[in-house]
Amino acid sequence: MIRKMLILAAAVAIPVSVVGATAGPASAKGTPPVNATNYTASCTGIKATASFSPALTTNGGTASNEATKIKGTATNCTATPTSGGTPVTITNAKISGTINDATSTHTCSGLASPTTETGSLKITWKTSPKLTSSVAVVNPTTVTGGIGADGHATFSLSFGPATSGPFQGTDNGTSSSTNAETTTTISSILTTCGGKSGLKKISIQPNANGGGPAVVAS
Repeated sequence: MIRKMLILAAAVAIPVSVVGATAGPASAKGTPPVNATNYTASCTGIKATASFSPALTTNGGTASNEATKIKGTATNCTATPTSGGTPVTITNAKISGTINDATSTHTCSGLASPTTETGSLKITWKTSPKLTSSVAVVNPTTVTGGIGADGHATFSLSFGPATSGPFQGTDNGTSSSTNAETTTTISSILTTCGGKSGLKKISIQPNANGGGPAVVAS
């Protein structure tokens, strides 16, 4: 379960590989769109939900695919241009997509271990000036969970190379990271897992235990 939470946050997380950059209309006040492919971005805020299908339970079941649907926003984001690049202000970042664990046994306890993930997350960046490509596609590869000092479930994500688009840094987005936690405690999560319907959804927030920005796109 912790693992899936990780994915979720992760997602929101961060992370930013992107879709191909294409020319677009000029931004307001005559400023042309900015190619931010090699820029980086950092967000201190994150608010998201992760929905599990099938629901996670205490005993789980036969190993098969676990799909985690993620939807949320990253906030308080700052963009860092490349040397000589045009400054960009990030006003909004929306995250959505589905991540899959093909060998999940659908147990909450399994979320505490590193898991291999496929699928992708789409991050839609709203900036001023506008970007030549504002949609990023991130590809989480591994989710690792833990327990924070406050008793909440923490998570981190590893990413594969970006497809194309903004905020890839100098290594195609593979240095992107997330640092978040669930809004509820581990004990509360386990109680829900043991219920009749299991754990269907979890909410994610910034990591109250510190450790850096909630989302780093680079």
